[in-house]
Amino acid sequence: MNLKKFKSVYGNDQILEENFVTFRIWAENTYISFKKYFDIQKAELQQFSSPNEDFNFSDSYQEFIQEWDYISIFNIINVYSEMNWPLDEKHSSQSVQFYPEHDAFGYQTYFSDIYQKVQGIKDNIEFFYALIILIDGIQKNTPLYAHYASIIYKGVKKYELSSARVVLETKETKKVFVAMSFDKKLKTARSNIEKAIKDTGYTPILIDVKEHNNQIVPEIFKEISDSHFIIADLTGQRGGVYFEAGYALANNKPLILSCAQTEFKKVHFDVAQINTIFWEDEYDLYERLKARIDSTIGNAI
Repeated sequence: MNLKKFKSVYGNDQILEENFVTFRIWAENTYISFKKYFDIQKAELQQFSSPNEDFNFSDSYQEFIQEWDYISIFNIINVYSEMNWPLDEKHSSQSVQFYPEHDAFGYQTYFSDIYQKVQGIKDNIEFFYALIILIDGIQKNTPLYAHYASIIYKGVKKYELSSARVVLETKETKKVFVAMSFDKKLKTARSNIEKAIKDTGYTPILIDVKEHNNQIVPEIFKEISDSHFIIADLTGQRGGVYFEAGYALANNKPLILSCAQTEFKKVHFDVAQINTIFWEDEYDLYERLKARIDSTIGNAI
């Protein structure tokens, strides 16, 4: 459901309209409370930092900000798109940065920045719509989720807006995250994996990233969390692919494994018990993967 349809459903109910107003007041006060708690945690961390070190540029502060204020640039773009806002230059022209504390690449994007944009919305129904989409993109294993997003969800129930929340929540994703080596030798295999996904009604998500020593950029965590299921092709035996497959399993995401038949004996013993598609050639990969999706996940067309 897009914003226009959402407003047409909930904009003509006088009682619900009053609930949107009171929810907004409560939500804005909740953010103020969160920021004050944030400041206390920051002050406590700074108290134990080295007096000879610029705290704002210390590794400990960077890790703190990453946990308490980070949100994926893809989530930010999604909010802009859902609200029909043109993406501002700050986000559209931003360059990838390397984060040594995580040994990974990503974008320097913060929840507090996009929240200020959402807070500027005058219409209370639009504010609710944007805020829910925004916090739906927060990683669940972070302080930002525990001390802010989870509380907002409680407020949705408190102010009897659960039905409106369900409408947004049931917008089922058809994304499928693909973890695999991006070696040029696997170009045809990659194309056939994408084709099998598309031919069963889903949208493949592949993110080309530089090797990252078993660490993973936050954007990949988010894409895995948002996907309906995950496909991991183990050909090449890349540690990053195994890591992403493990993260998917830890988040209870359906996982389909595949690997070239020539590497049958190279597959790590930890996944040996999983029914893996060992493909003989790229066409065999397409046919068997499509059949596996149809039989275990279901065709989305």
